[in-house]
Amino acid sequence: VPNTAKRPKGQSTPAPPVPMKKGSQPPPKGRPFDVLMREGSRLLESGKVARATKKFESAAAAKPRRPEPYAQLGWCAINLRAYGKAITHFKKSLQLKSTYPDGLFGLGVAYEKVGNRAEAVRALKSYLRWHPRGKKARMIRHRLERLEP
Repeated sequence: VPNTAKRPKGQSTPAPPVPMKKGSQPPPKGRPFDVLMREGSRLLESGKVARATKKFESAAAAKPRRPEPYAQLGWCAINLRAYGKAITHFKKSLQLKSTYPDGLFGLGVAYEKVGNRAEAVRALKSYLRWHPRGKKARMIRHRLERLEP
């Protein structure tokens, strides 16, 4: 029996559900940003860099204005010894948040890997300027002692 009740003025009829093929499932919804970042970090820590990269790329697509996935992509690139790519990713994270600690530290490491000591020192000193008591401050001071003549 069809519903013939009148709707209040201005309310439209709801669209009928889209029929699905037998045995099919609805399309997957996007993974939440935090879940993608957590999964990517776990994969990166366990050495599954290619899989981690995909998680961080998805996180960056989900929230392109957040610096975290780009910095993590930088660490993935360092693990793959793709230092130029790492520099690009760290710079992207710093475009989004110029004082982002992991971006500054990662950029310093990446520059050090390509032999650009001056830029490495600059990035690491910038970390210390913005985060003098940061988690990596002590390690960075030791690294700077080694890098600076």
